[in-house]
This record gives sequence, structure tokens and C-alpha cells, in this order.
Amino acid sequence: MVLSPAIRGLFGIDADAPHRTLHLQPHLPASWDFAEIRNVRLGNDLYEIKLKRDRNHLLATVRSAQPTVLCLNSHNETCHDPSTTARTISLPLPPIEVSLAEQPLPQAGSPTSQPRVIDESYQTEQLSLTLEGIAGTTVDLFLRNNMPNPSGKGATKVEVEGAERIGDKLRVNFPQGSGFVTQKVHISWPK
Repeated sequence: MVLSPAIRGLFGIDADAPHRTLHLQPHLPASWDFAEIRNVRLGNDLYEIKLKRDRNHLLATVRSAQPTVLCLNSHNETCHDPSTTARTISLPLPPIEVSLAEQPLPQAGSPTSQPRVIDESYQTEQLSLTLEGIAGTTVDLFLRNNMPNPSGKGATKVEVEGAERIGDKLRVNFPQGSGFVTQKVHISWPK
């Protein structure tokens, strides 16, 4: 299967054609609720893959025109599923997700100035980010809280260091300096 790295990363597709198995580990941007790709070739079959958020899970549905033994899993598990034309798997989402807002493309030949996430690390009850941006600039990130509040009222409390939380946004101020500089942001959700 030939997929561009962007599509492979977004949908997290790893195919095993001889065993007709798709392993999915999708990474939708936090601001996306839905994504779809068609004509994914696995052996002689073509598939359609739809991803849709459902509270704190991501539903991945794969369809094919012909019934095939199609296994969907997020790990390298052995599959014993019967032939079918559609299969759905529910994948848990991380408690907190962050994504950069869409940025305008730079003019052809000009250097990039867009901020970027250069490291992301989930630990128990914490997400640590290292961001890079032009010194002295400010950028807003989208923050998605996938955790229901145990009391049933609103979302779970989220604490932020290295940025300012404004509703479902994180405002990051990059330190003064020259060129690109880094800013660390820590997001925690203590129980």
C-alpha cells in the first residue's frame, strides 16, 4: 500500500495485505470531528475509511464493495473475524488534545514563520508540549477536553502552565529573542 506520510499519519493506517488486516491508530487534529478517505487499496480490494468523534472515543468505520475478511484493531492482534463489507472499531481518545490553528501558507520561496509542535508527551494526568515559534509572537491553540466531569456537570478541571487558557483555546506567548524560540506548555487534569 502506498500512502503519503501525511495520510498515513492522520489515519494511522498500517496494512497487512496477506492477512487482510488494517491496524488503525488515527491522529485527527483536535479541532476535527470527522475525516474520510476513499479508495485505500489493500491487496485487490478498495476500502473507504471514516473517522468520527463520539464523546471520548473515535469511531473508525471501514467499508469495502466485496465481502472480505477484514480485521480492524489498534494493535498487532490476531484476527478471527468473518467476511463482511463493513467493520467499526471504537478507539479511546486521549483525555486532552491540542492542535495549532490553521496557518496561512508562506509565499513561495519565503522562509516559514509558522509555529509548530516539536514534542508532545502524555504522562498520567498530564500532557507536556514543546512549541516553537517566532520570538515575541503569540499563537492560539485549540484545546479539546475529552473527559466528562465525574459529577456530570461540565468538563473536568484542567490546569495549564506556560500558556493562558481562554475557553477552548490556549494562548501561547513566545519569549523575546531572535528567530525561532521554544515555549514549554504543561496541561494537567488532576482527579
